[in-house]
This record gives sequence, C-alpha cells and structure tokens, in this order.
Amino acid sequence: QASSTTLIPNSEDPPWVQEHKRTLSQRPLLGHHDSTAASSTTAFSPSTQTPGVNPFATPASERNNPYVGSQSGPDAIEPFSEIPLNRQQPTTPATPADRSTADLLAAGKPLPKGEPEGSAAAANPGAKADVKPNPPAAGAGAPPVVRTRVDYLAGLVAVCSLIVSCTHFILTFVPHASMEYIDAHYSSEDWARRTIGPFFFNEIWVGLFFTTSTRFLTTGYLRNGKLRTIAEKIVCRTPRLMIPIAAVILFEYFLMDLGATKYLEYIPSITWSTWPSTEVYNNFGWFINETLQIIYLIPNAAPQLTWNYCTGVLWTIPVQLQNSWLVLLGVVIIKEIKTPWKRFGYYGFVIINHWYGLSWGSYFWFGLMMADLDITYKYRKFIQSRWWVHYPMMTLASILVFVCLANDLLSIWVGWTFSTEERNIHPEFQSGYNLGQTEEAGYPDYTEPKLNGLVFAVASQYIVELSTWVQACLSTRVFLWLFPHVFTIYLIHGLVFWTIGSLVCVFFAAQGLAYWLNMLLTALICYVTLFASLPIITPVMEMLGKEITKGIWISASEAPAPWRPSTYPFTIDEIREMVYRRDDEEGEGYDGKGKGRAT
Repeated sequence: QASSTTLIPNSEDPPWVQEHKRTLSQRPLLGHHDSTAASSTTAFSPSTQTPGVNPFATPASERNNPYVGSQSGPDAIEPFSEIPLNRQQPTTPATPADRSTADLLAAGKPLPKGEPEGSAAAANPGAKADVKPNPPAAGAGAPPVVRTRVDYLAGLVAVCSLIVSCTHFILTFVPHASMEYIDAHYSSEDWARRTIGPFFFNEIWVGLFFTTSTRFLTTGYLRNGKLRTIAEKIVCRTPRLMIPIAAVILFEYFLMDLGATKYLEYIPSITWSTWPSTEVYNNFGWFINETLQIIYLIPNAAPQLTWNYCTGVLWTIPVQLQNSWLVLLGVVIIKEIKTPWKRFGYYGFVIINHWYGLSWGSYFWFGLMMADLDITYKYRKFIQSRWWVHYPMMTLASILVFVCLANDLLSIWVGWTFSTEERNIHPEFQSGYNLGQTEEAGYPDYTEPKLNGLVFAVASQYIVELSTWVQACLSTRVFLWLFPHVFTIYLIHGLVFWTIGSLVCVFFAAQGLAYWLNMLLTALICYVTLFASLPIITPVMEMLGKEITKGIWISASEAPAPWRPSTYPFTIDEIREMVYRRDDEEGEGYDGKGKGRAT
C-alpha cells in the first residue's frame, strides 16, 4: 500500500512537534509513487477533533466533489484546494519524499490520466493502469477503433505484389501469354494474351507501389507539420531499404555460386522463354559495386544488378530512393502554401514537368497530392456526401482504369500503340529533339514511365479510397496477413521461381507430363514454397531493416548516454577484491601448498 502523511499542528504542542506532526491516512498518493508500504492510521490532536463527529466523514458540501465521486469513507480523496478553509492546515514539507497528499494537491500536480493509484502505484511505479473503457450507452454506436495504418491501402499493396509475382511467373513459364513473338504451346495461351493478359499481366501495376509509398512517407508531416518527422524519414529511408536488400543479394549470390540456378538453363527448351537469365558475379567486388549502384543510380537507367539477380525487380529501388527525397522536400514546400489554388497550381506545374521529362516523379507528386487532399482537405468526406459528384467521378475513374489496362489490348487487335506515340513527343536530352525524331523512337522501355500507367495508378487509388466495396475487399484478413510480407515477396519470388521452379519444371518434363499439368504443378509448388518461407524470412528482414534502422535513428537523434566503465557500478579495485581468493593468500590450499599471489 502507498501511505500519505499530513501534519495537523496543535497550538498546545511544543514547536518541534508542530513542525513534524503528521496525519496518516489511507488516501492514495496522487502523482507520487513511494516504495514504502505502510498501514494507515489517523492521528488527530484533541483541539482539531469535534466531539460526536467522525473525523473520517466527508462534509455534505463536499460529497459532490469530483475527486470524491462514488468513493466515501477513509479512502475518499479530497483536493486540498477545495477543502473548506476551516479544515485546511498550513504545512511545510521538508523533502520530496516527505511530501504529503495535501502537499501534492496544493502544488497543483494533477493525477495523470491512466496512472495507477494506491498499492498498484507503489508496486509498479510508472506503470499505466488497466483502464477499461466504459461500454457505449444503449442505442449508441461502438466507439471508433483507432488504427495505425490504412487497411485498404495495405491490401492494395498486397494485391499488387501478387500480380507482379504472377507476371514474372508467366514470363518465365508461359511466355506467349505476354510476349507475342514467342511460340505458344496451346491456342489458349494466345487467347489469354488477347483477352485477360493485358489486364493482369501488365507492367503498369508497379506504379501503385510508388503512389502508395508516397502516402506512407508524407502522412506524418501533413498531420503534425514537425520537421522531426521529415528528418526521421530521410535518415531511415536508405538503410530501411538497402540493408535487407543487400542481405538478400548476398544470399542469392551464395546460392547461385553453389549452383542453385543450375536447371534454369534448361528452361528455354521446355517453356521456349528467353526472358529468365542470370549469371554469377565475377568476384565479390562486383557485388559491392552493383549494390552501391542501386543507391546512387539516376532513373530511368536500369542497374547492372538486374543481370545478376533472379528477375530484374530491383530497378524500382533507385526510383523509390531518388523520388523519396523529392517528395520529402516537396511536402515541406506544399505545407507552406496556404492558398488552395496556389497549392494545386503548384501540383499541376510540377506534375506536368515531370511527365514531360519522362520522370517517375509525376507518380510521387500525384501520390502526395492525393494524401494532401485526404488529410488536409478531407476530400473523401466531401465527395461521398454528394452522390451527384461521387457516382459520376467513380464511373469516370473506372473507365480510365479499364482504358489504361486495355491500351495493350488495343495494340494486339489493331496494331496501333498509344504508348509509342505518347513517348515520341518527349524530349531526347542529348539533342533536344523529340524522341520520335531520333533513333530512340519506339515503344518505351520497362524502366520508363508511361502516361497510361500514371493515369491508371491515380484512378485506381481514387477508386480504392472512395469505394467502400473495394475497401471491404482489400481489408480482408488474407490481404492484411500478406501485407507485412510484401517486401519479402518482392525480393525472393524470383529466387523461388528460378531455383525450385526450374528444378521441378525440368523434373516433371523428364517424367513425360503434359505441359499444362507441368505448369500447374510448378505454380503450385512455387507458391506453396514462397508462402511457407514468409514467416521464416520476414522476421529476419524486419530485424535487418526495421530494428537496425530504428537504432540508427535513435543514435542520430538522441544524446548518447554518459560514458561509464564496463565495471560500473563497481570500481576496478572492488572487482579485484571480489575475484581475488583471500584463503589462498592467507594460507595453504587443500593440497597443502600455498596458492597466494606471486611476489
């Protein structure tokens, strides 16, 4: 129990008694945790007691006091400032340890919300009380649940990771469904390419990673406006991405050197796909060089690492890193532009310039703009409350998503490609001419942004943020379970496909299985292996990325602890005294020979 003591001086007592006299009560301390456990007794001087009145009783004028509430009797708490003047007694505390309940109340130190009281405070100093929220009143809705993440955006990222991995599986094992210049095993592959292929096995799905990551980067600063939030993101962004990536690259380098991709060279004889290819590093210096290149490479160049890694997914890392600095600086500027038309005029100016310059920055600026619209201007509530705006906008966004995905479908059936025509109007930096007037004219490379990809990413995120049906689908448990493993899927799915996948594909082909059955079993084994490895690999990735990055930020942002010797709190001489054997010094050991220190 925690006890409190209060002096009630008596004019009949000697001065030293008046100074040190105390009243002991069971009233728990407020904001003061004392490790002393004591029973409580109340001592009153004769002059302070009224005959026939219980000294513990609370006056009627104080029974409605908020500090007393439902409590009564000796455990009731009365704030010193509200005690009637005829009951207040001046006190002079000597030290903080001797301060009483009345002293603490007089000092104006309120009880922290959620702090434990009484014996719980004494037993667990600094602990939080186990406070259960009051149940909602009858007819009232349940209290809102505070979430630390946007579930539907997490589900969207999980869906995109699965679609990207499926695209790489198709390129490896069923290539004609995506590449028309490769022969087909069955006519169904050709029909898949002409119907569903452009909608599911399309490279523009990767753009959603960029728009959603911008929201996660800038939301904190848009809410609180603290530069510490920006500083933390700047310090942590590179190690958060590169430490796990370097570990996985090294792991793949090790497996490839052991021959894990041995059967990959036999895949073209079975699948007729020329897309999967990789080679071992010449030496460890190549590994260091290509890993560092990812950090400093300027998009839209493709890193050399794509030739020494299972699938070329790491080309997106330079895009993420370089444009992270862009939006982290951009959000500071945007926050200072208070006039809405100037704010969105600036958005339009930078987005158009990035688009014309063939920069991925347009994706990140659009992601920042949508986060700003949601957090600052509450555009979702505004639109959803006006059905005549909500449904036409939702219809328009759905049409744009369909048209952007069907862009490649149009080129398959008609032969005209919008992406080629759109790319040819952009400038070629060395000559200044449009790309259509140079030898660089043609269909854009996969590392270059496309206008249909930009519109698709923005329209898709708009639908996800305003459609409650889509949000319900993306917030299912399957996608939320998958979300923490998205980075792991991104990094290792190619390794699984090109090692275990190539092995079982060659094995089933040697057994004479039909090609469709071979692909079905290969896909099943690959994804079972991938999902089974996630609970093992993801904690390691989190430890390498999140925990180490957290330590880097703490060491960079907080003052280091004062230096102390390794023997603290003991001195070196005290340690020597504890280790030194006095019995050997003073006499002989058990074998009759002295074992004291050499002199």
